[in-house]
Order: sequence, then C-alpha cells, then structure tokens
Amino acid sequence: MKRWIVIAFLVLAYSLRIQAQTAEDCLAAGLKAYSAGSMNTAIDLIERAMWFDPNLRSLESDLTLSAAYGKLFEYQKASMVLDNRLTHANLSDSSRIELLIQYASVALVNDRLPELKYWMLQADTTYSDLQEQNLALMKGGAYFLNGEFYQARTYFTRLDGLQSITRRQDLDGIISRTEAYYKKKPITAMLLSALLPGLGQLYAREPRESLNSFLLNAGTLSLYILTLSNFGYVEATVLVYPWFIRYYKGGFDRSRELVKKRKKKAVIDGLERILDLNP
Repeated sequence: MKRWIVIAFLVLAYSLRIQAQTAEDCLAAGLKAYSAGSMNTAIDLIERAMWFDPNLRSLESDLTLSAAYGKLFEYQKASMVLDNRLTHANLSDSSRIELLIQYASVALVNDRLPELKYWMLQADTTYSDLQEQNLALMKGGAYFLNGEFYQARTYFTRLDGLQSITRRQDLDGIISRTEAYYKKKPITAMLLSALLPGLGQLYAREPRESLNSFLLNAGTLSLYILTLSNFGYVEATVLVYPWFIRYYKGGFDRSRELVKKRKKKAVIDGLERILDLNP
C-alpha cells in the first residue's frame, strides 16, 4: 500500500513539474509573440500560462497582456487587466508609475476619464523627474479632455517644455480658445435653429451647414406657400409640408450634433497643440 502511495505522489509531483514547465513555456512564448507583433497569439499564450499557474502573473505579463489588447483596440479588456493589477497587487513606486502611465494611455483612448483621474490622483507621490513629467502630462490631458481647464493648466505648467513666458502665453491662449468653444451648449443651438433655420449651425461655427439649412427650409417653405395659393390646402399639406417639417426638424437636430462634435474636436485639437508646445 505504501508503495502505491509513494508512486502516486511521484506521479503527481512529476505532473505538476510538467505543468509548471508548460506554463512557463507558454508565458515565454507569449512574450516572444508580442515582441514579434502577433497580438492574438500573445494574448492566448499569456492567458493560458496564467490559467495553468496564477503565480506566474507579474507586472511584465500584465503590462504585455494589456498592451496586446490595446493594439487590437480592445481597450475595455486592456483596462480590466490594469485595473486588477492596480487594485490587488502590492507594487513598488516605480512599478506603480509604469503601470499608471500605460493605464493612462489606454483610458484616454477609451474615454474612461473618471477612472483615469482616480488613478492619476493616487500617484501624487514624489517620483523621478521623468516619471513626474509623464504624470503631469497624463493628468493635464485627462482634465483637459473632460473640460476642466483650470485643473488641466495646473498640471501643464509643471512640464519642463512650458516654463518660458512665451510658451505659457501660448498655453493660456490655447486653453482660453478651447474653453470658449467648450462652453457652447447643444440646447442653445437647437433653440436658435428652431427660431431661424441655420442660426444654430452658425452658432456651432459651421457657416456652410448654416447656409444649406437656411436655403433648404426657405425653399420648401416657399414651395409650400406657392402650392397653397395655386392648388389649395390639401395639396400643399400632403405634397410639400412633410418635406418642410423634415428639413426644419432635421436642421435643429443637426445643429445640436454639430455642437457636440465640434466641442469634442475642439478639446482634441487643443490638446494636440499643447503637446506640440512641449517638445
């Protein structure tokens, strides 16, 4: 009986050793696949290694797995990997800052600004100069894209490339112009378009759209009046009125969407100009 117990124990130990070797091989192959640009293969192998042996999970494996998901534009999965590492792992300051910077890039692309701001603000410890610069840039970008321009400026002014008086003036000009447009409200554009077709598009700084909306509505209204005077109420209502309403309602819906779209473009363009200021 003892002999069989010993044999079973040896078989189990051997199988665990094989499994460990298999997991380590999977992880090594996954990291190699990532370096070779094979993202799907890298994800499959790294996740398989983690499933075989959770103890193999490391900062390197999580960063690689997250980066692979990011390159495949699967930002939610990339964020989940980093969330888990940030929340549950005991990290040194240098490891945490490396993870935070990658998380920031994923969160910015994925518009996950609340999560980004939360983790960025956890990093208000003193790190090396380079790490501090990266954090200031990420924090400023997060606030800027969220329309919190005063807070964004606080972090941007910590950047080494924006310390000269000229650069500060340029920074203030970009923030001021972006903020001025960001204050525009979609509901205001709708009300203006309802008052006069094309006025909401003009408010959104889209003169071509404004002229187009005005001419379409003026043309269909004129056609309605002519049909009404020449043929009668029924003909005008059945044949022309639906087109007028379509263009009229479409005009203020369009003006609302234009303001939303231009607001987002304004902050992205503004952030790009700020990044250009910081060499």
